[in-house]
Amino acid sequence: MDKNYFIKISAVIFILLAVIISLFPPFEFSRRNISPVKKYDFIFSTNKKNIILDYHNFQKKFYRLDTLAYYKALWKDAKFSFYRISVDTFYTARKFLFKKHTESKRPKWSGEKWNPEIEQKSYTKVRYNDNVEDAVNYNKVKNKYLNSPNNWDFKYITQYDSAKKYDEYNISKPIYYSLSRKMLLGELLVEYILACLISISVGYLISRLRFRKSV
Repeated sequence: MDKNYFIKISAVIFILLAVIISLFPPFEFSRRNISPVKKYDFIFSTNKKNIILDYHNFQKKFYRLDTLAYYKALWKDAKFSFYRISVDTFYTARKFLFKKHTESKRPKWSGEKWNPEIEQKSYTKVRYNDNVEDAVNYNKVKNKYLNSPNNWDFKYITQYDSAKKYDEYNISKPIYYSLSRKMLLGELLVEYILACLISISVGYLISRLRFRKSV
């Protein structure tokens, strides 16, 4: 076996492995209250790196397909999983005028005496100049209301507005942490030792094969 050839082959293999190890050494990324994360990273990369350590899972409704396309473009790193198709019904609160109880019309219970002041406090106070024109039934009761506005009050009722179909998706959005990195010199030394052993072993095998062919 040619020793010079063996040394040259082993050296070339070791240099090649050493270059790869040097360019992508082991780093430990960590931050306070977060367990260290080991990763092989490029030697010239920034000293801080965003690493996914968790996912935020939630559901979202999409009433139009173009809205879904917008969020998929906005959250390119998120995972969208279709869940179901459903319909939402929307209601609007509207003002409704009604006539308050008068002493003659109010039902009486045994042992109870009606107090107009207490009765007045149980309703929202209305004044003649209050904005009641937007009540849904204002035109219908307008004449009666203008004759005795202090005998009227209003409340809010919900009325059907619209119904919309939507697609619901389960979304998993990654949570990134900016972690600082530190080179693991102990592991780097072990990798160089392994690279040396590998280069010697491979160089020896190649030299033996070459020697056998030359015999």
